[in-house]
Amino acid sequence: MKRVMLYFGSFNPIHKGHIALAEYAVEKGLCDELVLVVSPQSPYKQAEELAPEMDRFEMAEAACAASRYPDRIKPSVVEFLLPKPSYTIDTLRYLAENHGADMEFSILMGADQIERLDGWKEYDRILEYPVYVYPRRGERVDRFPGRITVLEDAPLQDFSATQIRGRIGRSNRRAYAYLTFRVGKVLTEVAAKRLTAIREYVEFGSGFKIAMRDLEIRGAGDLLGAEQSGHMMTVGYDMYLKLLEDAVLEERGEEAQKEPECTADLTVTANINKDYVSSGEQRMDLYRRMAAIRTKEDADELLDEIVDRFGDPPKGVMNLIAIALLRARAAAAGITEITQKDGAILLSLATMDFAAISACCAEAQFKGRIFFSAGKVPMLSVKLKKGEDALKLATQLVGTYAAMRAQTAEG
Repeated sequence: MKRVMLYFGSFNPIHKGHIALAEYAVEKGLCDELVLVVSPQSPYKQAEELAPEMDRFEMAEAACAASRYPDRIKPSVVEFLLPKPSYTIDTLRYLAENHGADMEFSILMGADQIERLDGWKEYDRILEYPVYVYPRRGERVDRFPGRITVLEDAPLQDFSATQIRGRIGRSNRRAYAYLTFRVGKVLTEVAAKRLTAIREYVEFGSGFKIAMRDLEIRGAGDLLGAEQSGHMMTVGYDMYLKLLEDAVLEERGEEAQKEPECTADLTVTANINKDYVSSGEQRMDLYRRMAAIRTKEDADELLDEIVDRFGDPPKGVMNLIAIALLRARAAAAGITEITQKDGAILLSLATMDFAAISACCAEAQFKGRIFFSAGKVPMLSVKLKKGEDALKLATQLVGTYAAMRAQTAEG
């Protein structure tokens, strides 16, 4: 039976002291696996004091992956599935019911928590589990003798998460780091990705984003109750987090907020050729990032990076970026599908906005070749002229419709 030690906390934010204690518990053989149970809402803390729960979980996952034992120290979203506020005894019951057959649980907590444990919900039931307590500097642990184990040689830290939150942003000094490599040196793919991540995230407070990108590059461990590492590496870290958040919302009976989407099926060359980007993994990463484009600024930033890394892009790459922008603008305007069919560009509309449709029909550039169909799915179509660029026409049509819809919304 696997021995699992549960380390409960808000981890707001997680810091090296938390990880040092987790590593200590593993090294001392107190458990086979240590799980940081991220509490979305402690009954002893105001909600406004806490960073968003998924942000705290992501920080915990990055910290665990960077520990000395990433395969044995990991975070858990188990309390995200339970009612708020989070009570330790409720979580213990849930875990016992769902994992008690193959896991034996113990608890790791600080001296400050044990000091007020008798105020916790059903604290006597909590003490039925093995409870390990790490002391704080200058504090004695003399509560519940014979019912807890005090870890006298546990690593002590001279700071807390509260102190970290209080000190962020107080310094007036700015630090700089210069990373250099020899001219002509061929970087490994991982090194190139890491340098790209550092270059991408240069604004103040970007350290966490860099950690997230590094976690995606290296991969992460599994979560309590399910092997997730291989799945994450298959779908990518961004999608992995989205799937995880959707699963948590589903367990709570809440609906995930879905972004409007638009598909585009145009007869244009739109791909990343092997001759331009030889690595299959790099091509997949670029496809993923192009699909995430939402604004002109997003597109310009990605294009600058592509030029810097691979040289001037061929038309297929430029078309991919243009189509990503086209889809984003179309989705925001309520267009669900852009299709090239029978020599025409067709827009499928989610709703009928007569003002926007009329504006498109009145445009001189579409005169004599634009048609509207008010069927089950309202559609606008424009006939292509001989030799006309389908992507350019689609961009003009969507731009006109989106601009008019925006004016209607403002009015």
